[in-house]
Amino acid sequence: MTLPAAPATPRRPVRVDVSGVVFTDPYTWLEEDRDPEVVQWQKAQNSVTDTFLAESCDVEGVGAAIVRHIAPPPTVPVRRGDRTYFLRPDGDASRPVLVVNDSGDEHVVVDPNLAGGRTLDWWHVSPTGRWVLYGLSVGGDEQSVLHAHDVDARQTLPVNIPFCSALAPAWTPDESGIWFNKGLQRDQEDSQKYLFHWRFGDHAPIDPEPTPFDLPIHAVPIMSPDGRWLGVLTYPAVHTFRLAWIRDVKDPSGQWRRFVEDGDELCLGFFHGDRYIAVSKDEAPRGRVVSIPVATSADVSTWKELVPQTEAVLESIVPVGDRIVLNALSEARSRLTVHTFDGELVDEVKLPETGVVSALALDPDPIDPTGIRFLFGSVTTSDALFRYAIATAELEALTTPMAKLEGVTTRRILAPSRDGTLIPALLVHLDDLDLDTPHPAIIRAYGGFNHRFLPSYDPAGAMIVEAGGIYVHANLRGGGEFGSDWWRAGRMARKQNTFDDLFGVAEYLIREGVTTADQLGMIGGSNGGLTASAAAVQRPDLFRAIVPSIPIVDLLRVTRDPFPYSAVALDYGDPNVPHMAAWLYDYSPIHHIEDGNEYTAMLVHCGNDDYRCPPWHSRKLAGALQNATVSSRPILLRVMDDIGHGTGKTAANALAWAAEPYAFLMNAVGLTAAPAPAGAAT
Repeated sequence: MTLPAAPATPRRPVRVDVSGVVFTDPYTWLEEDRDPEVVQWQKAQNSVTDTFLAESCDVEGVGAAIVRHIAPPPTVPVRRGDRTYFLRPDGDASRPVLVVNDSGDEHVVVDPNLAGGRTLDWWHVSPTGRWVLYGLSVGGDEQSVLHAHDVDARQTLPVNIPFCSALAPAWTPDESGIWFNKGLQRDQEDSQKYLFHWRFGDHAPIDPEPTPFDLPIHAVPIMSPDGRWLGVLTYPAVHTFRLAWIRDVKDPSGQWRRFVEDGDELCLGFFHGDRYIAVSKDEAPRGRVVSIPVATSADVSTWKELVPQTEAVLESIVPVGDRIVLNALSEARSRLTVHTFDGELVDEVKLPETGVVSALALDPDPIDPTGIRFLFGSVTTSDALFRYAIATAELEALTTPMAKLEGVTTRRILAPSRDGTLIPALLVHLDDLDLDTPHPAIIRAYGGFNHRFLPSYDPAGAMIVEAGGIYVHANLRGGGEFGSDWWRAGRMARKQNTFDDLFGVAEYLIREGVTTADQLGMIGGSNGGLTASAAAVQRPDLFRAIVPSIPIVDLLRVTRDPFPYSAVALDYGDPNVPHMAAWLYDYSPIHHIEDGNEYTAMLVHCGNDDYRCPPWHSRKLAGALQNATVSSRPILLRVMDDIGHGTGKTAANALAWAAEPYAFLMNAVGLTAAPAPAGAAT
């Protein structure tokens, strides 16, 4: 087809000086969400995308294929004594319902479908199960309003507390109230968080607790089981934890003090009597388990090592009765080990196959701590729920996987990056695929913020494999799959390594005859959207098509939005610091788009309510590339209403969110979604 003409994107040059980095920006006008001209421009862009997808891409077929492979993870119920809390799909309703089963008697805690179509962002159950806290927001904007439900009385308190995005409560031992983190305004205006204390039954707190420190945006309170120690867990990077401050709340004169010095990284550990047991990555990039006396925590010489660093990367630690369970990664694959509180190895859980444990499901029942439950799956098998009994060392499957790819091969490759570092990637394809000839391939990658981008089951990946393509899961530097050194090698001034790693994987696949540049696609979201955008700008020759989903691409103008600015400063650099602004400019995609280049096909994909990666980044990227390219390949923009950072999706728009990017990629690289097998349910 002839691509419909994209709406004109006028260049209106503005001279910009960011910390001494001076450049001309022709597209600052596209940053204004509510400007009528921008609204009309975005609407026209969406219309062009609608036409192209309808006439050239099999969105319906791709969507149907994805649906066939969708395997919703089993609900991981939260047990508190005789009560079990879980999310339950509610027929044709858009969003699941939060339910409690109280000794066989079920009742609904909250039905977001009856709350004006709001999104249930998070929920937390108190240790005894009496209280449930939950947050509701509108349109995926994640600006949660806190509600508290009294399960005993079966009623929700008439108090609504706003600005509670990413709330994590610390319960007082008697469950009379909570310490919690929240803002004073919407994150779009001010993302700073503060510490509050709320007693149930009182009015909503207005004034934050006084602290000698500013609470960063990524910070949550924790409390010792005896209610003596109140700590503040901060995140010097998004997926890196540190217990930074602590005070004795039972001492009227107790003052806040530093728990550790700034250089140490601690995973989310736990209080055990007068000690704090956690994973330390200070001088141990893969992690070691330490026992820290709370009274002398700042003195590292008083720490006791329980489990030394090994080749595995420690992910998390959780107490289960008189044992501790460690979740670790070895070659980006999970290992679970059981230890005494002195660190002695007791057992290693024999997992069903090579795969990934969902650490977030490590949730022992505090009333009956005899075992641990977790989700486990692999790149070819969807998650199932398991329980491991500590006393008997028995692993029990509580559910069966809802999806399993049969007749497929997985193969791990090591591709050299520009500096010679070997970059792991997992290739998945049909057993009978003729490897003597190149095939269409699609790479997914992330590589940032110390995030563990693990090879778990992906319905879109299954759909690619079923169609005869090759699904490639790449682990780039900047991620946390191989420890702190791997993360640091792809952040700040070394962020270009992340992009070079992706190019190294692509070059390997082409050089080895796995695929060709005309058959290779790439998709990445959020930080992965930056990676995808950098690939499109720096090496369009390597890819037939790229989808940057919910990207940030202007790393200098990012200061106009509080939350993205704080995130960028954590892992890329602070544009208000001159030497950081210089390296940000070097790899900021929007600043290196050049007229006359042949850019590859792109679908820039985002949500209109995203406060983390605001849609103006996507608008500027699409508009600038459309003006610059001399290629006939389409460059499209899709901005979806009522969706945030992939959040807030309903049954109505969730499928389009998933299907459109992959339909675009499949069309470009030459794949056709496989029809449903004969007799399969549709």
